Amino acid sequence: MSRVSRVIPLFSFIVSSRNKPRFSHDRDAHFALVLRRNCLVRGRLLHASTGLNKGLTGGFIGTPADMVNVRMQNDVKLPPELRRNYAHALDGLLRVWKEEGIRKLFSGASMAAGRGAMVTVGQLSCYDQAKQLVLGTGLMTDNIFTHFVASFIAGGCATVLCQPMDVVKTRLMNSKGEYRGVIHCLSDTGKLGPKAFYKGLVPAGIRLIPHTVLTFIFLEQLRLYFGIRVVTST
Repeated sequence: MSRVSRVIPLFSFIVSSRNKPRFSHDRDAHFALVLRRNCLVRGRLLHASTGLNKGLTGGFIGTPADMVNVRMQNDVKLPPELRRNYAHALDGLLRVWKEEGIRKLFSGASMAAGRGAMVTVGQLSCYDQAKQLVLGTGLMTDNIFTHFVASFIAGGCATVLCQPMDVVKTRLMNSKGEYRGVIHCLSDTGKLGPKAFYKGLVPAGIRLIPHTVLTFIFLEQLRLYFGIRVVTST
């Protein structure tokens, strides 16, 4: 066999080897990509479930104080003979307990807990997604203005998510026994049309959006200047 006949197969083998994909490297890259995606999904699910549980718990525990707050705000719209005239929040809590029973203190608790869950999930999840979208445009960097825009969007999402529950909760807390339960209140509100569930949306947004903006701006600044690690799904 001549030297040329030995060199040609060797050259062909080298060229074919260089053109073949590096399967090990491709497998590792694919595995790393799948693992990263799974971690992101699990992180988002954990984030949402944690916020859901916190919102449910906080909404339920805060129901008595929320109910007295709703009644005191609504008192001015009632005729003088129908006003409750609570002297202060503690007086309202004690009078409801004595006059209407302890169960009345938790009137609308299911809606209050649901609203708390929706607010928390809406704020946390929507903030992460909004921040990704804003940074993905390439027009802004990770600065305070980006945090403001993302938290503003998150506050708007949380307001829209929780407003139907907020309306039903307010009607239940302010009722004088005209509703038999949550389903009755939902059906009665539904008779007024879909817009009835979003009555007071603008005032609710004015209340919730600044709260959301300040919360996330302060959180991001604490992370930036004091080294507090903020766990997000980004």
